[in-house]
Amino acid sequence: MEYLEEKLNNLKLLSKSLDESEDKAQNKVILNIVDILDDFYDVLSNLKSENEFLKENFLEYEDEDEDYEEDDFNFISINCDCGEIINLDEDILLDSNIDIVCPSCKKNIDMN
Repeated sequence: MEYLEEKLNNLKLLSKSLDESEDKAQNKVILNIVDILDDFYDVLSNLKSENEFLKENFLEYEDEDEDYEEDDFNFISINCDCGEIINLDEDILLDSNIDIVCPSCKKNIDMN
């Protein structure tokens, strides 16, 4: 990031040497490009800071439930008449009090 900041500052200095009083379209384009690059640098710098914060606070987070395994769920795929494939936990299918609705066509799926 320091390298980018240095390059951007050099570019800003060079662009200030352009005569703003001249009504040259080329000078206006270059000045606008420098402004946009400055905005990109600000966004990139903010993203880098946020990324560092996430790394420090969440990457080293350990799951308190060490017994959790992916095998704790048994998923079954159901095909709706509209062609949508719905993946559901087997326990949901065994519960007769739950209506299963297709997220695409909003039609109730009969499991009987």
